[in-house]
Amino acid sequence: LFAIGNEVIARTGEDVGARWQPPKCEASPVMVQADELYLSMAIRNLLDNGHKYGGGLDNLQVHVSSEGEDAVLTVTDNGGGVDEKDIARIFDPFQRGRTSPNIAGFGLGLSFARDIARAHGGNLNYRSADHGATFVLRIPLSDDKDRPS
Repeated sequence: LFAIGNEVIARTGEDVGARWQPPKCEASPVMVQADELYLSMAIRNLLDNGHKYGGGLDNLQVHVSSEGEDAVLTVTDNGGGVDEKDIARIFDPFQRGRTSPNIAGFGLGLSFARDIARAHGGNLNYRSADHGATFVLRIPLSDDKDRPS
C-alpha cells in the first residue's frame, strides 16, 4: 500500500505541474493483496477530493500504517471539513458537499473509492479532524509477505 500510495502521489504531482512538492506517504511498507489499478484509482480519488475541497494539494497529509489485520492509508486535508448534514451521504453516488457548489465534479470519487475498498474486503470512512477532513482507507493485510504492496 505504501508503494502504491507514493506512486499515485508522484503521478498526481506530475498532473498538476512541477510547482507542487508532493508529500511522501509516511510510514513503513505494509503488504496488501489488491488490484493495483483499482487501488491506485481509490487513492487518486482521495487526493483529488483533498485538492478540490481541502485547501489544495499542498495541504494534504498522507499516512500509511497497519492496525490489527488492516493496512490503513489516511488522507487529511486542511479544508473546511464535511458539514454534519452531509456526512451520512458523502459516499453516495452523485452526492456533493453543499458548502462548495462552485467546485466542478459529479460526486462519484468518494463513492468509487469506497466501492473499491469494499471490493478488496476493506472500507473507506470519514473522520472529522481538528481542521479539515480525514479519509481512512482500510484494506486487509496480505498473508503473503513476498507480494508487493
